[in-house]
Amino acid sequence: IGRKLAEKLDVGLGDKVVAMASALSGAIGSDVFRVVGIYETFSSEFDKSHAYVYLPNLQQMLEFESQISEFAVILGNLERQNEVQAALVQELGSGYEVLTYKQLLPLLVMQVDVYKETIFIFYAIIGIAMMFGIINTMLMSVFERIHEFGVLMAVGMKNRRLFVMILLEAFLLGISGTVIGAVIGYLIYLPLADS
Repeated sequence: IGRKLAEKLDVGLGDKVVAMASALSGAIGSDVFRVVGIYETFSSEFDKSHAYVYLPNLQQMLEFESQISEFAVILGNLERQNEVQAALVQELGSGYEVLTYKQLLPLLVMQVDVYKETIFIFYAIIGIAMMFGIINTMLMSVFERIHEFGVLMAVGMKNRRLFVMILLEAFLLGISGTVIGAVIGYLIYLPLADS
């Protein structure tokens, strides 16, 4: 069972749980199951409402005999879902309904789309804030070195060359910061990706 469901029912490994559901005949089917594992996914709502049971026991409880109401196919590559759906429809025939996750869970698809749009706005705000931070840092650097720039101009450096020097310095700082940030970000990402 899911961790949230285990917490809600106050059960742990080895404890017994009574499951009840409407059987095929319309009567209430029930059975006692022992908790042999507790899982946790990224969705607490899923963990709160799902349990995995041994299929023959569930079929007996729901009076399904050897029937199965549905089964899920997990793909390694979601881009192939339409191709796999078409192949299953052709293989199984018209007696079965084959749905992709987008057809089965349109609300989830909508939530993912909203998340993508929201995260784009969030990244844009962070980008603008970082841009102002960089501009502020560069302006402070320029204002602190006004005396130095005055000396350079006094010995003959042209305004244009001074401007190019400041731009080059800003460019090099930006490139080095990007490379260092990318390396640190990747090193932080690696252990998180494996967990």
